[in-house]
Amino acid sequence: MADNETGKFELIYLTGDNAGESIILKDGETVIGRSHSCTVIIEDPEVSRQHLKLTVAGDKVTAEDMGSSHGTFLNEKRMRGAISLNPWDVLQLGDTRLRFSSEFKYPDSDNKTLFFDEEDNEQKEPVSGATVFAKAPGGGAETQFASVENAIPDNKADKTRLLGGGETRLMDEAEFKGLKAGIAPPSPRAGRRKKLLAALTILCVVTAAVFVFKREGTADNKTGCKLADGQYALSLAIPAGWSKAGQPDGAIAAFTFQLNRQRRPALIAVYADSNPAYSTTGLQSGFEDYKDVLIQRHDGLKLLAVKLLTVNNAQTVFYAFSSPKNSGKGIFLFTGDKRICVECATPPHEESDNLLKKTFPAILYTFRLTEPQEFIDFPLPDRHMKVRALSAKEELTASALRALDTGEDLLKHAGVRAENLYLARETTATCLTMLTALGEKPEFYQRAALTLLDAERSLDKAIKNQKFMILAAEQRGDLQQAYWESVRLQQIIPDKTSEPYQFAAKRVKKYAESASRK
Repeated sequence: MADNETGKFELIYLTGDNAGESIILKDGETVIGRSHSCTVIIEDPEVSRQHLKLTVAGDKVTAEDMGSSHGTFLNEKRMRGAISLNPWDVLQLGDTRLRFSSEFKYPDSDNKTLFFDEEDNEQKEPVSGATVFAKAPGGGAETQFASVENAIPDNKADKTRLLGGGETRLMDEAEFKGLKAGIAPPSPRAGRRKKLLAALTILCVVTAAVFVFKREGTADNKTGCKLADGQYALSLAIPAGWSKAGQPDGAIAAFTFQLNRQRRPALIAVYADSNPAYSTTGLQSGFEDYKDVLIQRHDGLKLLAVKLLTVNNAQTVFYAFSSPKNSGKGIFLFTGDKRICVECATPPHEESDNLLKKTFPAILYTFRLTEPQEFIDFPLPDRHMKVRALSAKEELTASALRALDTGEDLLKHAGVRAENLYLARETTATCLTMLTALGEKPEFYQRAALTLLDAERSLDKAIKNQKFMILAAEQRGDLQQAYWESVRLQQIIPDKTSEPYQFAAKRVKKYAESASRK
């Protein structure tokens, strides 16, 4: 086979000073490391002198860690042995992330290949538009439902990403089965003995009712209620057994459940406020700031889990916590200039824990945003980036500005290559991560935030348009077209863990035979 001079394979920098640039992989071996004897040099203390070896042999590219101290990660999992690479795989060495790509054409001008057209520059540019989220099946949220398996279709798979605190999950699936969104007090049954005197029966019924009322404290609320707030564009159902309560500081609504007279009541509270700055505050970085509010709310707070979670198409941060007085769970989100937190807290006790396990999932399954959610998000800086911000502030600022320029250029050339919108989002998100590490917002922060929001809108629109093309082809019975439209969707959103990619991958596999006849 001839030497791979045409650039059949490449690695694209997703982070660092070279974000947006590419490494051409030729036939034979390419060694990446800190040593100047390597083919590709990465200046990073966590990158070993000879860290990673890539071997191109025919149509196959393998990657092998060379015994590095800190390891090489493939799609966020540590590599063991030699592994064959697939298009869109992401390699990470220290703080450097590289995406593997294949079958591209190398341009004559500078080393940035991101904008080069693979199909004679005839790809159509996706139409930009506002983010629109699909309505949940079944219409409005009810206070009673027999099961919750179909309450959040998007959450059938665990798509949460860990933000901190070790390996955690939101809830055990066993907690969901047979769940009813209501905790109704037991109804006294009278008249089991037909021969009892009428007066004795009435007396028994009245006595039992008084006992139940004193124990549960909520016999006047058997059906729950629905909270709908137009100002903050949200709605949710409060399970049966909960009663309206006085509002804590910052809350727009609150409800309590009295387990018995000896213990403090459990509390459901909805906290909300608005600020123009929220529209350009990242979801994860915004939650980092919100921790101070949680500490003030719960003295001695300890966060047990923090994860990204999709709740009926709303992107949220889920958190679980404990304190000497309370344990609980909540969700935090931004939508436009609004900040919302829904939290359920109970006094620490086994009976209270059972109540929390039943109540919080019911709240999640009924939570809705009544207007399209608009927000931005980007990864939080890791320890090494924070150290770099302290030791080389000006250098990191310059890197962030270069990443922003690359992101804007990718967005401008969105129609040239299918993945450019995705790369625009990723590169601009990297810029904002760098700026967050600096601890202050330079003049171009707002510009970067608006670019990321524009990239998110355009990417969402492109994905929805492409899904429509796939489903339309399926409806016509044109399985060949459905196959190629699915391949196109994989190119638009190359993240293999994402729902759109999985949606397309199933169809690519299903219709591959039909496409081979074309």
